[in-house]
Amino acid sequence: MPKAPLLVLAFLAALAASPAMADEARDKCLLEKLNRADPDMTVAQIKAACDEVAPIGAAPGATIMPPKPVEQAQEPAQDSFITERRREEAQANVNRYAITAHRPNYLLVASYSDHRPNSEVFGAAIDAQEGDAKKVEAKFQISLKAPLALGLFDNKVDWYAAYTERAFWQVYNRKLSSPFRETNHEPETWLTTGVDFNVFGLQARSVALGYNHQSNGRGGKLSRSWNRIFGLIALDSGENFAIGIRPWWRVPEKASEDDNPDIESYMGNFDITGIYRFGNGHTVDMMVRNNLRGPSQNKGALQLGWSFPLFGHFRGYAQWFYGYGESLIDYNVLQNSIGIGLQLTDW
Repeated sequence: MPKAPLLVLAFLAALAASPAMADEARDKCLLEKLNRADPDMTVAQIKAACDEVAPIGAAPGATIMPPKPVEQAQEPAQDSFITERRREEAQANVNRYAITAHRPNYLLVASYSDHRPNSEVFGAAIDAQEGDAKKVEAKFQISLKAPLALGLFDNKVDWYAAYTERAFWQVYNRKLSSPFRETNHEPETWLTTGVDFNVFGLQARSVALGYNHQSNGRGGKLSRSWNRIFGLIALDSGENFAIGIRPWWRVPEKASEDDNPDIESYMGNFDITGIYRFGNGHTVDMMVRNNLRGPSQNKGALQLGWSFPLFGHFRGYAQWFYGYGESLIDYNVLQNSIGIGLQLTDW
């Protein structure tokens, strides 16, 4: 055989045994196994199975084993709501270019509140007079999460971190140069593990324990912040309905450093979020928050959302909020607001 074809064959053989090809084979294995894995399998177990097929950075000449079948792997007849999301998030974790949504990401192009915001919240840098704030503004939320460590404690626990930002933008207030009225920052971290037991006809899928900080990033009399330790149990029923129950305990602060000592009276001690997906692509969600106090002191909030197909990656989104704590600066002010806009990621 001529030398040129021999050299080409030798080059192709070396390329096939190179680390890049091994990593490509491993990525392909991960995607295949994620699509066929049993819902109870962790991401760490799937990665371990694919490491046997094509270890990361395998040395040239290393043998790439044929894929082994995932233990108990079978195509489920129907994924539950939470199982489907966990599967899709696991696929995103494999993709180094993907960012996973935590809560919905949306922009309410117009949000109307029957309570006019206090112009003081714009800060001393803006020459605002009482009544200068507009009742119609834009509101948006950005919420992202990422795994810090997967498969802890014998492949049973995953560790996550997330950041959520909610902003209130007086975009239509040309008189004050369209300032941001309020921005709330919410970093958090938690440990979570999968479970499988029945609670009043619903199937518990995961539990979590975490730490949450929420503040508006301001100083002086406009500063608002608090820290919480929270628990979470996520349950579902079939592929269309899921509910999350999240109680919390506020971490105590020194009286001299507490910007909002009565925030629990308005923000409550827990929230419950329910989501229902219709077969036509529409989704409704509801959040309830309460302080569980007597009739004269009972306070909380109710939020209803509706998302629907629109175009491309975008969905339409409408949201109604009634109660306390829509924003930290006005946590002790009763708000009744409604808005409509675009949603990029749903629950």
